[in-house]
Amino acid sequence: KSGTTIKETIDGMSFSIPVNSLFTNDATKTRDPKILEFFFGMMDATDTMSGTIHLGEGNKCIASFKMNGITADLPMVYDITSDNHVQFSGTMKLGQWKALEALASLNEACKELHMAADGISKTWDDVDVTASVYLISGQ
Repeated sequence: KSGTTIKETIDGMSFSIPVNSLFTNDATKTRDPKILEFFFGMMDATDTMSGTIHLGEGNKCIASFKMNGITADLPMVYDITSDNHVQFSGTMKLGQWKALEALASLNEACKELHMAADGISKTWDDVDVTASVYLISGQ
């Protein structure tokens, strides 16, 4: 999207995220394939997640975020760190996207890794989301 200011450019900006681009910085290289298979692989039409950014007051915005065939609002904050760099962050509650069954599937696949001393294996239903956008001027 184009605009005369950074805010004008990002307000209404569309995005798409191919899930096969997932990278969790896991040194063992075992986490990402499990997330792709047992989490995203259990959802409907989730080869790509997509959405639109809508600016609010101050540094708040809403990402109208589509995952698992469901579009829901993801409250976020943004920070313009330079003339061409914008960082977004927020916390996604997976239940909004009916992704709790997929989360249970991932928990079962990773049960031993998530086992606490009390014998209970747990994964959390909230996910911190961050994104960085670099804007190109003059095009």
